[in-house]
Amino acid sequence: MASAFGPDPRRARLEELAALWGIHNPAPVKVSLLAPSPRTPNDDFNAEELLKRRRAAENPNRNSKWGFGSSKKTWEPKEIFDALDAHVSAAGAPGVADALIAKLVLVGGDLNVANMKAKTNPLTRRKSMESLERSRVLQKAILNRQTEMVAVLVQHADPLTIDTALPDAMRSSDPAILQMLLQRGANTLQTQDGKDAFRQLCIMGGHADLIGLVLQSGGRPSSSWMSMALVDATRKGCFQTVLRLSRSTADGEYNNADALKTAISLGRVDLALAILTGAKPPTPGGPGLSESFDLLFGHANVGPSQKMTLSEALLCAGATGDAVSRALSLACSTEFYDMVELLVRYGASLDFEDANIVRRVIAKVQTGLARLLLSEKTTFSPIYASECVGILPKTVTPEDRYAILTLLLQKGAGGTTLHEALIDATQACDLNSIQLLVNPRFPEAIPVSAGQQGVSVIFDRHEVASVDYKNGFALNLAVRMNNLQMFRLLLTGTPSPATLDHVFPLTNKLQPADRYMMAECFLAAGLTGSCISATLQVAIEEQPPRRDERFISLLIKHSSNMNFDGGAGVLSAIVIRDVGLLETLLQKTQTHHTLSAAMAKAIVVEDRRIRYHIVKLLINAGAGREGTEVSAALVELLPIKPVDVQLALLLLDHGLADVNFDDGAAVALGKSAAPEPW
Repeated sequence: MASAFGPDPRRARLEELAALWGIHNPAPVKVSLLAPSPRTPNDDFNAEELLKRRRAAENPNRNSKWGFGSSKKTWEPKEIFDALDAHVSAAGAPGVADALIAKLVLVGGDLNVANMKAKTNPLTRRKSMESLERSRVLQKAILNRQTEMVAVLVQHADPLTIDTALPDAMRSSDPAILQMLLQRGANTLQTQDGKDAFRQLCIMGGHADLIGLVLQSGGRPSSSWMSMALVDATRKGCFQTVLRLSRSTADGEYNNADALKTAISLGRVDLALAILTGAKPPTPGGPGLSESFDLLFGHANVGPSQKMTLSEALLCAGATGDAVSRALSLACSTEFYDMVELLVRYGASLDFEDANIVRRVIAKVQTGLARLLLSEKTTFSPIYASECVGILPKTVTPEDRYAILTLLLQKGAGGTTLHEALIDATQACDLNSIQLLVNPRFPEAIPVSAGQQGVSVIFDRHEVASVDYKNGFALNLAVRMNNLQMFRLLLTGTPSPATLDHVFPLTNKLQPADRYMMAECFLAAGLTGSCISATLQVAIEEQPPRRDERFISLLIKHSSNMNFDGGAGVLSAIVIRDVGLLETLLQKTQTHHTLSAAMAKAIVVEDRRIRYHIVKLLINAGAGREGTEVSAALVELLPIKPVDVQLALLLLDHGLADVNFDDGAAVALGKSAAPEPW
């Protein structure tokens, strides 16, 4: 993925996705707390009166109006504590409670512990405080949601009392009460009930502000407890709670990213994004993200748009490996083009399971998907690319064949499958694909990005198919189909001389005009040697009107050896009395052996005019210059009655026949010969 967001583009993209979904770090929870009203003299008076009434009610038979008798008026800690407890239970005035607490402290009592004895020594008093039940006065005020009363009581509560009261504060759902305890140092870690109450808030949902107050205090639960609570809140679907927990110390990797998988099971993009962008998100490359990816693509009820967002979020968070490749396979199967593009952009492996994804796409000729999978930004093994060439159906349209072959060649395809593809393209008369396969350069340069710096480089060459494969079978097909344009394209693949020799004889089966043009191409491609001679021999032996003098001339022009098979072509032309053909053949220099054999055949031709012309052509071609064939011909001619004087003169004057040859045999024969009239 191109760097557009800084050193960690995927993390930046994840944050961008979260922002698009309106997910931001929550603001701290703020609670307005009212300071308790100052205690007034009237509160002190009412507290005293309350104590008197309670003592009178408990001692109705005492003589004194207030139950004191003649003794001095004093109050026991228990009396004051019980009065305070009853006053709070009755939702009395906070100022009176404050006055009662002052009296309790004055006589050595403790708000936090019930049933204290007034007369104990320090050692036994401490022991009693450790063993007696904690006071429930503060808890009563909290349960009754007496905010002002709690404000008074909490000032005198010790840490243990505050920690004990914290679960009730959380259950009260009153932010002000909870905040007062937290400010006094309440800690959920100190009691199991506190941890349970916190988790219960997460299970119920709808209490994000209370959760926020706990999390921003020093009394928040442990990371492991909050991680469990994150799963609970996600299961409930409470976004605000999930958001606050994820921004605290809750671990998104807990139980293999259980919270994230829960969010995906619910189809909740917001919850998943909150978890993925949390302070401790699931581990990149870990099993949690992989399992989440598998879960997402197995979820039938998540819409395409949501699935796209969740997929990209998981990829940005570090999902990788086989899970992503499995998702790509499924996206291709369902032809989810946008998803395919997304997954390959984030590096989904095309080599997964022996490139099965690409193989299926090519087998089905899904050219659009192939373009996405095999773009210039993806990586694909050249070995697999080569194998995939062989998967392309033979019945594919030329347009699809060309497109897919181009993509595979860009990925380094080569070898035998290219040779087979050339044969398939030839059978389909697919000119564009043929040109692509035999030309090592792409029609247009292919830009790709290479390296982490994103530097663009140009790949303009690729592997090519061999025209020589299977003895030039593709050329063979082109000739048999008499497709000259296709044949010319194949020749640009530079077939070997052996291949040209092997295929060229097939031109003999074509009509003369087509054979001539095809032969021109062969000869221009470098056809030489015995193949030309053999074809020439066949052409010579053809009878009119099949014989093509223009074709024969073409072969002669390009033949490097006109003396093949002992000059069979020249001898054949003499035997069939074809002076024009012979004249054409003799345009090439002939060997002494050929001319000697030709002269021997020429001299026995019965038609004297044709015989004369043939002999003259042979003499002009060099007969007799290096041997005695002309002299021997004269000796052969003279016994034939009547003597062909014109031919004899040609042999003597033009051919320079030696009359002394064979001990003057020509002179002896000449004396007895009678000339033949012309």
